[in-house]
Amino acid sequence: ITAGQKIKVKVTSANTLDAESETTLTLGSLSETFTVTTRSAEPSGIFTGTGTVNTDVANVNLTDVKGMVYQERFIFFNEAENVLYDGTITDYDGTNFTASVDVYKTGVIDSTVAATGVIDNQNTLALTMTGTGYGAGTIDMTYFRDGGGDPYYDRDATEARYSTAAVDSWYADRGSNTTVQGLDFYIDGQADANVFYGVIYGLHRCRYDGTKAIPDSANNLYGMSFDITHSTAGESCDQVGTSFTGMMTIVDGGSIERITDGTLWFVATNGQFSTFGTPVYYDVP
Repeated sequence: ITAGQKIKVKVTSANTLDAESETTLTLGSLSETFTVTTRSAEPSGIFTGTGTVNTDVANVNLTDVKGMVYQERFIFFNEAENVLYDGTITDYDGTNFTASVDVYKTGVIDSTVAATGVIDNQNTLALTMTGTGYGAGTIDMTYFRDGGGDPYYDRDATEARYSTAAVDSWYADRGSNTTVQGLDFYIDGQADANVFYGVIYGLHRCRYDGTKAIPDSANNLYGMSFDITHSTAGESCDQVGTSFTGMMTIVDGGSIERITDGTLWFVATNGQFSTFGTPVYYDVP
């Protein structure tokens, strides 16, 4: 660092917004104390909403968009159009933000686009993308709440809510997570606390192997990282790759201790492929 060089200090807090704090910066023998202010926007949460994208043929309405946001990463997806948006917030100006968004169509990266947005804390998040095709348009998300008005995000994340003694305990009967539709998709809750495992059956058999974690037990989000391989020798998985990362959440109307009627929102990407779905709890006979 040289004399006169500008230094940018970024201060964020999931619990304290618009608060001033004393910060000391020390460079060698020089020390300076100054005041910084935390951001005004808190994006983290579980969301549902709608969108309109401007494809080359015509505008497409996204009527059922689901998504999760944790700190500066957001992932929104629409199963009907088989499209996923994996974004990173890069800067804030009050409750406004700028972002970079990877657009995945039919399980494959389509483009990376610039975006802007605005956050109404624990209420709404609006995103405007300035690319082309599915990467051009708007997505308007609303904080997802249960029938009593309580945010799903505020439910505790526990291993008991996710795991079970049964094999293949989360099941989806469509393949929105792959480039081929109509596949059987399972997430296995029978594992150690830090293990993530899943499999796709059908014409393209894929195996998911990795780890999962709970970043904050007070919030209903689970993180995972995994690789995708061929399920068995000779099988043809169309999404073989490494370093997938993503998020999961469990939404339902039942007990927070043991989910037998829950739905697992599952999203992950690795820069080349996306995989996502909404498997339901499957009580294996």
